[in-house]
Parts: sequence; C-alpha cells; structure tokens
Amino acid sequence: MEFSDYLKRCRKRYHLTQEQMVTELYAEDPELFRGLDASKLSKWERGVSQTSFQKMGAILRLFQRHSGLPLPCLEHHTPEGVEEGLCRQAMQHLLGTPPKSLVVDLGMQQLRSEHFRVLPLRQFARMEELLEIHQSLHENLAPPYDRLSLSQLQEWALHPESLFFVVLYKHTFLGLFFAVRLQPERFEALMDFTLTRPQLQPGDFARKDGAASILILSLFALDTRVATLLLMRFYAHLIAHQERIREVGLSTSLPEIERLVDRMNLRVYRSQRIGDRSHIAYRNDLFNLLTNETAIRLLFPKEVCPESSPSPDDRSSDRSDGSA
Repeated sequence: MEFSDYLKRCRKRYHLTQEQMVTELYAEDPELFRGLDASKLSKWERGVSQTSFQKMGAILRLFQRHSGLPLPCLEHHTPEGVEEGLCRQAMQHLLGTPPKSLVVDLGMQQLRSEHFRVLPLRQFARMEELLEIHQSLHENLAPPYDRLSLSQLQEWALHPESLFFVVLYKHTFLGLFFAVRLQPERFEALMDFTLTRPQLQPGDFARKDGAASILILSLFALDTRVATLLLMRFYAHLIAHQERIREVGLSTSLPEIERLVDRMNLRVYRSQRIGDRSHIAYRNDLFNLLTNETAIRLLFPKEVCPESSPSPDDRSSDRSDGSA
C-alpha cells in the first residue's frame, strides 16, 4: 500500500485542506514538523518525496483524532484484502531472531512458501491430534495454575470467535497461532492476575458485534516464514475488525519473548510471582499498536516489498473441507 495514496484519501475523507492539515500537524509536534508547508505535503501525497515512519505515525494519530478509529480509512476492508497489502519482509523484520521456544528453524528453505496454506484450525481434519501436539509442546512453558486442558482447547478451537490458525505444507503441519476474543472486563481480570486462563468460560468470549480484547495464547512454527504468515493473518484480523477491538495482550513466564513483544509494541503491565516463576502481563490498546513503527512498516513499506501479497494457497477459503 502506498502511503501517498492513503494520505490523500484520508485527508479528503475528513474534509481537511492541505493548509489545515499542516497547521494541525505543526500544533501537535512543532519540532517534528518544522518547515512543513502545503507544498511539501502535496509532494508526499503525489509520491514525489517520502516522509519518515515517525511522521507517518504522527499523521495516523491525527487521523485517529478525527475519526475515533485506530487505523482510519481502512475500517471497511476485509481481512483478506488487508492481508494482501501487508509487507511480508516487514513482518519478518518484526520477528527478528525469534526465541527457539516459539520458532524452531528446521532448515526448510527448500520448501516453497507458495505451497504453505493458512486456515482456521476447526477446518483441519486432524484438529484433535494437533491439539495434543500443542499440549506436549507447551506443558513446560505454562505454569500449572495457568495451563489449559485439552478439552478446553478443543472447545475454544470450535468457537466461531476464536482465532486458532494453522499452517500446512500439503498435508504436513508447520505452525500454529492461537488467540481468543474476550469481553474486555474478563481480559482485564486476566491482566490483573485475578483470573486464570483455565477459569475462562465460553460465555467470557466477546460477542461477534461486541467490544473485544484479544488474548494471545500460543505461537509455534517450524520456520520463520511460517511464523510470518501466522502473524500477518493476525494483524489483518486486527485491522479489519478495528472498530470492535480495544486491546491486545498476553501473559507469560518466558523471559526470552521480551524482544518479540517489544517489537509488537506490547508493554509490560504487571508482573506477579507465582511459585518459582515470575509471570508477566503485556498489553497495549489498538490505537498505539497500529501506530507503532513496526505496524506502519507492514502497511506502508517505503521501498518495494516483493511477495507482499500471499499466494492464493496462503489464504483459507470457505470451500475448504478440512481434508488437508
């Protein structure tokens, strides 16, 4: 997606002249926008010159104030439409060198990524088998008091408001991403450690058209490219459903994921010592999450982003019969 097109379209939607926008930006941050005038803004809109990611973030925050939305002018896009515009290279930059507890590099470069397929776990014929694998992988990662049972995971995976995704290569499992959409008050209780994940009930899930806060449960991949596809699917969901999503968060006792959550712009909210582990809750609201430089790079790469659009096999289809 070209930031120049977005800037011009969004400015006009909120009935701002170039002069008015310059005035508002300068009032917001005189140092950052020192020397900005309508002529320079016009060059940004025409793509004659480019602005910095820092200024892009400030411009997005201006549009946020005019619209009350985390990412204005993209609220009517479908998840598939958003995902097609995301920059895969920027998502790989977000991942950096991920912790081996989440992403295991098995040297699968010879596998062609166009044959990777992302689909909801409930469409996977061997869902129960995969959930058993998940439990084995995570039995040492989550403290006993916060560990979900297999029956809970099975129930949640089938819930229409869950975000349980799996990546396949032909018939082979390559990775998973699990998250749930919760009612904001239940999410708050989890962040405050007054509620544990096993205590959650299906009634705590957000309604389809209601406000939701998203709790990330698990990420595991056998290749960085697989983790990239999973997170792209997740960010596409956040952007496409931004009108109803308030916050994103997770809680963990794994210190090695600190760098990853920092790149995602999830901030330490609270920590609590339970047994021999320190458990940390990370969170941020969607307004800040989507004006972070990482998110801006995903949406508006300043240089050409090859393979930014997933191939048809990368996206799930309503025609899938779960026989993969």
